[in-house]
Amino acid sequence: MTVEILYQEQLQFGDEENPKFIARCLPEARFVYTFIGDRPYFADNTPDLIYMGGMTEAGQSRAIRALTPYRDRLRTLIDGGTHILLTSTAQNLLGRYIDDGETREEALGLYDFYVERRLMKRYTGYVLGAWDETPILGFKSQFDTTFPGRDVKPFIRMKRGIGMNRDCDFEGIHDHNLFATSCLGPFLVVNPLFARAFLSSAAGRDVTLPQEALMLECFRDRQREFEDPARKIDR
Repeated sequence: MTVEILYQEQLQFGDEENPKFIARCLPEARFVYTFIGDRPYFADNTPDLIYMGGMTEAGQSRAIRALTPYRDRLRTLIDGGTHILLTSTAQNLLGRYIDDGETREEALGLYDFYVERRLMKRYTGYVLGAWDETPILGFKSQFDTTFPGRDVKPFIRMKRGIGMNRDCDFEGIHDHNLFATSCLGPFLVVNPLFARAFLSSAAGRDVTLPQEALMLECFRDRQREFEDPARKIDR
C-alpha cells in the first residue's frame, strides 16, 4: 500500500497530525512525500491514498502552481476511485478561483465553486454534522467563504455551525473516494468513526485505530458538548 503526502513542508493549523495518524494506523504502508517542485508520485503511479492539508495563503498559491500541470491526472484518479483526503485550506485548490477582494487567482477547476478570502473577517466555530449516518465533528478558523455550484456533492450535512457559507447546509465535498473539508487540525483523530471507515476502505482491510476505545469515548464526550444547545457554536 502506498500513501502520498503532498507538501508536508507547508502544513499548518495542526493538520500535520493527520499524516502521523495515518502512519500509525497503516504501519505496513509505504509513504511517499512530495514537496513543492517535485514531480508528484501520482503523476506516474496510482497511490492508494493521497493526503494534503492546510497551508497559508502563499502556500495555496504555490500548491496551485505545482498541481496545475497534473489537473487532468487528478481528475482521472478521482473518477477511478483513488482515496483522497483534503483538510482545511487545501480544499480551496479544487475550485474555480480564489478572490481576495483585489485579485482573482485561478485554482484547479476540478469542482464548481469559488472562494472569497477576506483577511479582516475571520470566522471561528465548531462543526456538528453527519456523513450519511456517521456523525462528524470539526473545528473552523478561516478567512475564506466558499460558494458552491449546484453540482457540488456534499460531504457533511450540517446540524450546527455553518456550512461552506452561512446560507449553505453542507460542508465539504465527497466525490467517489475524495473527501475534502475546510475543517482544520487533526480531523482524523477528532473523527474516529470516519477515520476507521475511510482508512479501512483505502487499505482494503479492517483498520483498528490506536487507542480506539479511548478515541471513541472522547468523541462521544465532544459530540454531547457540541449538541448542547447552551454551547455557543461560533463567534
